[in-house]
Amino acid sequence: MMIYDRSGKLLTTWEKKFPGAHGMTLANENGTEFLFLTDTNSRKVFKCTLDGKVLLELGRPKGGRYVDPKVGYCPTDVAVAPNGEFYVMDGYGSSQITRYSAKGEEISVFGGNHLPGNDLARLATCHGGSVDSRSGKSYFNVASRQESAIKRFDLDGKALAKFSFANCFPCFVTQHGRHSFIPQISLNANCAIPPGTAGLISVLDADFKVVSNIGGDAPVYKDGVLQKVTTSANNPFRFPHGVGIDDEDSIYVAQWNSGRTFPIKLVRV
Repeated sequence: MMIYDRSGKLLTTWEKKFPGAHGMTLANENGTEFLFLTDTNSRKVFKCTLDGKVLLELGRPKGGRYVDPKVGYCPTDVAVAPNGEFYVMDGYGSSQITRYSAKGEEISVFGGNHLPGNDLARLATCHGGSVDSRSGKSYFNVASRQESAIKRFDLDGKALAKFSFANCFPCFVTQHGRHSFIPQISLNANCAIPPGTAGLISVLDADFKVVSNIGGDAPVYKDGVLQKVTTSANNPFRFPHGVGIDDEDSIYVAQWNSGRTFPIKLVRV
């Protein structure tokens, strides 16, 4: 784990404890910040202090379809609710969501790739998500990557809505101010890189309508449906995987399979 200041200066590092570190979520509990990390090698979830002390370690859930040892489990992200409860996304396993209490007690399991395609609760590669409380009521938004969609649930796991993204493959959901930011890892189902398919960042309004594509051409809607998305000639991205936003509205984009490049910082103008 490497910690930088906002100018890009390396401040400190942790020892390598998480060989499969994948999703990283910053949470604030009564004024103290913590990190939730998912590790796809150990298939575990860790809650840590900012200097790397492990406070909580969670393995395979026990509920839902996980009672069957043949059902896969490989967590990819954590979303935290205002009351401290959190949701673990099994993006590389069976695409189920496990809800935990703030103390790490398993509450329920919902979603999954075993559900039929017409089931609103179905998830296919539920790669990353977040809890959105901007309206005064909290919702859980999760990227169902192989469905090219974001699915919305209430905090009890009831499926509420689906937002489709044409030919894009969303990885995570980051809320900031009035907008949501979606790293679309690719415009190709197999994450190949023929020209014009290497991904972009979608910016959404409060109704989850795309208002801008950073690295892409302007979004086009026809009869309320987003049309095929294309990248722009000066697209700087190669498989954008995660997005973070600071208090100056700068956007930090971490990428996958990018030739070991460091995250890109975009400064608002």
